[in-house]
Amino acid sequence: MDETAFHREPATGTARWSIGIVATNAEDLAACVASLRAAGFGAEDTTLMVVRNFGRNHYDCYEAIHRFIDEAEGERLIVLHQDVTPLDDAAALHAALDALDARDPEWALAGNAGFRALMFPVYRITHPGDDNVRVGNPPQSVHSLDENLLILNLKDPVRPSAGLSGFHFYGTDLCLTAREAGRRAYVIDWLVRHDSLGSRNASWREGIAMIERHWQGRLGSLIVNTPTTLLLFGVFRILRPIRHKVYGAFWRIERRIWW
Repeated sequence: MDETAFHREPATGTARWSIGIVATNAEDLAACVASLRAAGFGAEDTTLMVVRNFGRNHYDCYEAIHRFIDEAEGERLIVLHQDVTPLDDAAALHAALDALDARDPEWALAGNAGFRALMFPVYRITHPGDDNVRVGNPPQSVHSLDENLLILNLKDPVRPSAGLSGFHFYGTDLCLTAREAGRRAYVIDWLVRHDSLGSRNASWREGIAMIERHWQGRLGSLIVNTPTTLLLFGVFRILRPIRHKVYGAFWRIERRIWW
């Protein structure tokens, strides 16, 4: 790893938050940081960490989150994509997480898009084609989370699984790690705009194979509905050759029911 690719600005006062961003574009990064500052994540109470994958990948997201946890200050670590803009402010997030503390003091992580069960999404997000989406009743526990926004409870942080790498499914991996430890992940009511729907490319397909291989045998027979596909374990492995057709059919049904 190139140590110059990791940048850390410690809070100038007592840290309440840490924020970690994996960035590939300097302009998007600058806009994201400016929006966070404007939303109330100030230099005095927020430690800012950036992985600058400019030109080439120095850290993948699994490695980056390990580093963010090691370098974080405060009680909560926010990991977000460079194309995310807060629409609610820091005070609203603080209130949402305080309410989550009261509901479940052992919560492991939170986000804004996931599934509580097969075909039962929970969303609180603005993204291309959909403004101010609210599906489900956040705060609500989920078994998967989209990676555009992840908030880790630093009182006892869950970490990405050793042996996994890349830029996909680390949100779901963290959810499964929390589940294995008897803890929960949640979608909460804190609105951001995410300016992308993601890419389902070769590395995404490799990520599916990797996470299924890693968790196979540890979950029993289970379908994990993620925001981009179905992860299939145990007897449900027989559906893997047609998973994308199955997921597409489920997604069309979900849209009619929930949107």
